[in-house]
Amino acid sequence: MEQLGQAHAVMHNLFMRLIADRSALDLTTKRYAERDTQSRELLSAMGDFTERQRRAQDDVRGLLEKRSESDRVLEENVARMFKEKRETDERIRREIEEVFEESVRGAQEIERFLRRFDIVMPPADGSEHPGPVHPGSDERPRLTSISPVSSPFTSFSDASDPFTSSLVSPILSSSESVNNKSSNLTSLDTPKKLSFLPSPSLLPDVPETKAEPQEWGFVEYAENDWESESAKIKPHASLAEYDQSEMATPVKLQLEPVDMKVQVPIPEWAVGTARDIKVNGVRVWKGGFVYLSVVILDSRTELGALKELTQQLTKYHRATIHKLEGVSLGDFVSIQSSYSSAWHRGKIRKTFDRDGVAEVFFIDWGHHENIHKTKIRPLPTLFRFLPQHAQMACLSFVHFPDSQNPHHAEALKALKKACAGRKLTAKLEDNSTSVLKLSLADPGVDPNDILASINGRLVRAGLARINSYRRGSPNQDPSTCSLLAKAAINAMSEGVGMYQCEGGVSG
Repeated sequence: MEQLGQAHAVMHNLFMRLIADRSALDLTTKRYAERDTQSRELLSAMGDFTERQRRAQDDVRGLLEKRSESDRVLEENVARMFKEKRETDERIRREIEEVFEESVRGAQEIERFLRRFDIVMPPADGSEHPGPVHPGSDERPRLTSISPVSSPFTSFSDASDPFTSSLVSPILSSSESVNNKSSNLTSLDTPKKLSFLPSPSLLPDVPETKAEPQEWGFVEYAENDWESESAKIKPHASLAEYDQSEMATPVKLQLEPVDMKVQVPIPEWAVGTARDIKVNGVRVWKGGFVYLSVVILDSRTELGALKELTQQLTKYHRATIHKLEGVSLGDFVSIQSSYSSAWHRGKIRKTFDRDGVAEVFFIDWGHHENIHKTKIRPLPTLFRFLPQHAQMACLSFVHFPDSQNPHHAEALKALKKACAGRKLTAKLEDNSTSVLKLSLADPGVDPNDILASINGRLVRAGLARINSYRRGSPNQDPSTCSLLAKAAINAMSEGVGMYQCEGGVSG
């Protein structure tokens, strides 16, 4: 019995443990069920998030594709507009050339028509009613200009102030004045009194000259006798100012670093705007190309900063021996002028020759000099940040006759008188190259009036030709070309400058 009771107790305990284990198992199963439910909810949320992210990516991709398509369409439209503009500009240019050529041909036809019927031209003595020409007479009428200007250079040589008297003849000034706003080539009328437009075969024989073209150096125009071949060349007055800052015992300075990649900036000048300038030098190349060295003089020019820079640069090179390792074309360097002991900034135009001489352009004064290598040193980076004050330029819309033309020297003389030591107003027509294209005018003259500018007056005097439209400024106004073309036709019809004919013409 006792053993049976013990067995009963053991079984009871076993059943109690089984009940406890079952309760624990049920609790664990319940927890696993809850965790499984949470896992399913988490997976569902992650699926929803992934789907929303995919849709957002699709939307962004669609927007990017739309933007790319919009950019492509915009680029195509812009390219088409530029193409249409170029085609329109080219068509207008061709039409202007055709109209100009047709006007010249018409004037030539009228001239030939007058010759065919032996119509008398105004005689050289100035009489208004010459007698008729008899068919049996051996003497042919002489072709002379109807302009009352006795010499095409009268306006240059007789005026006390250069270009004060207009180069335009009284005929153009009175009855053939040009309306700047309404004039165009299509309405161009034939001059009332044509003088002559001879063909190249009828031009008088001009002895060929092989003289080298004159090169104007850096000079003070007002203090030189230009008619003399041995005119004394003097330095610009501003160069001599810095000789007064000589130091008795220069303080030795350390060498400044030189970064050849740092370029000296050029002054800001917007196309179509005008600034006051002075021509400090003129260079004439073979073929009639004339380049001006101009210095900007208006209130935006930092003359005080330039003076301070020159003084500091001079002080630096007097207190150091900064040797030059070598130069290349276009490098910026420090240079000492032949006219003073001060140091200036320059740019190499021609590298050293056998004698160690290089051609240098003074970027702040606008002149060229041939300088020995002993007077050329590196330009430290410290002195490269002030914009240069001088730039190379040329007259816009026009070009001068080459050195073989008998009126080459006359045209240069006219330009000298117009620019010699004078303050002028310059309008920037084009800055697409390193050489600025300028229209020059006297102070107080409207810079937008091309006929009142020095450029237009040279054309009107027959001392310059209109530049090729292909080589002209891409921003030039067709009305400007029209006005210059009419001025050129008036110069042809009056026989002034390059269009004059000396002596009679037989046949």
